[in-house]
Amino acid sequence: MSTERKCPTIFPSPYFPACFNYLINRFPPSQFCSLGRLSHDVGWKYQDVVATLEAKRKVKAEAYYKKVKAVKKVEQDVRKDSKLMKRIAPYQKVIEAYGHN
Repeated sequence: MSTERKCPTIFPSPYFPACFNYLINRFPPSQFCSLGRLSHDVGWKYQDVVATLEAKRKVKAEAYYKKVKAVKKVEQDVRKDSKLMKRIAPYQKVIEAYGHN
């Protein structure tokens, strides 16, 4: 019996990928429900309001993520530019003295 086929009870990191398919195929997906749908089934009237607010939240989250991604890209471009890094080196030392990167 090879160690690749046997799925240990404790999953150390080298064995986890080999055992993952075994676990998925062995155990059926668990039953679950959405709290909003369950509440609606027993008389809660605000499922559509929550859905609207959730859609707005997702739009805002996507905009925020794009903004953060753009800032990180600019930071990477600045760190690649050696002339600019020389100009901001004294300021960077002060920032790092306060514990920031």
